[in-house]
Order: sequence, then C-alpha cells, then structure tokens
Amino acid sequence: QNFAGDEAVGDVLREVRFRQALSLALNRTEINDIIALGQGEPFQATVSPTASFYQDAWGSYLTEYDPERANALLDEMGMNERDADGYRLRPDGEPFTLVISNVPDAVPAKMAELVRGFWQDIGLRTTVRATERSLMEEQFTSGDFMVAGWAMDGASEESVRIGANSYLEGWQWAPKWNAWFSSGGADGQEPPAEVRRMLELYR
Repeated sequence: QNFAGDEAVGDVLREVRFRQALSLALNRTEINDIIALGQGEPFQATVSPTASFYQDAWGSYLTEYDPERANALLDEMGMNERDADGYRLRPDGEPFTLVISNVPDAVPAKMAELVRGFWQDIGLRTTVRATERSLMEEQFTSGDFMVAGWAMDGASEESVRIGANSYLEGWQWAPKWNAWFSSGGADGQEPPAEVRRMLELYR
C-alpha cells in the first residue's frame, strides 16, 4: 500500500481492482496440487476460522480461479493497452513490471514461479526476485517492494487481538501509515479515511 518507488506504480498497487485481479488470476487448486500434494485448502489471507468473529465470506473471498474476470478488472481500471509483447501498460501508458520479492525460506521458490506464471497469463509482466530475509525485513519497513511472498502464520484470534503480534500493527503492508499511526501523526504518512476508520475500530 505504501510502495516507495514510482508514484504511478504505487497508484496501481493501491487500486483495489488490481489487487482483486491478482487474486482471481491465481489457480489455487493447481498451486495446492503441485506444492502441497493436494493436502491444502484454497483460502484467503485472513484470520483463522477458529476465531470467534470469523465469517465464511472472508476465507472464500475472491479465491475462485477466474482469469476472465481478472482481465476485465484490469481493463476497467485503465490497463487495457498492451506493448508489442502483449504485456499490459500502466494507465498512463508507460511499461509496467510487477516484481515479487520472495524469501525462499518463507515461500517455496516454485510457488513464487507458479504465481508469476498466472499473473503473466493475464498480461502482467512479472518477475521473481529472490530476497534474503534480513533485506526483506528492511524493505517491510521502508516500503521498497511491490509484492512480497510470506507465510500467513499469525492468523489466530490471539495474534490478531494482541497488538505486538497482530497483522494490523506488524504493518508490512503499509509502513508509512504504521509510522503515522504509531507516532500519533508526527511521522509517516496519513492514511486515507477508510483506513483511519479501520484503525479506530481496531483500537
């Protein structure tokens, strides 16, 4: 949400239709079959179903494999033009490459490559950058990454409720907003109204 590079790329990454398209483009059944030998279950990155407040709609949200809908969302948000190789351009007409920063001991390299393939299938030029864990942790703080592969290992009710371990206060997804929130507005970047409201509800 707080990509530290090109602002136009940051606008693409923050666009909800872009993020929805990325989810719909993933064939989770194929990933499960190849990576987990069919032992897993397609599921959205959300709180565990064991949490008292869990809702079924959260776990299944946009987990279906629907590349047609994914393509439509990207067209709708203005990424309908393509380069000579068939890859989508940014809404401003400039080339676009999506970079997956992947820590191999957090997410198998083969999984990252499968994800790369699915996103290229909907016209998004995508590359995987193997990233050492300590560097990735620095980038989580700076926002100097586009997409990061990581295990969803803190989704229990306790980890969501306990501030130091929660994904709301871990904030790899929005370090500048985290700095603003943690400092009472003295540092970082003020989040949009809907995010401020989310934080108020969280508190």
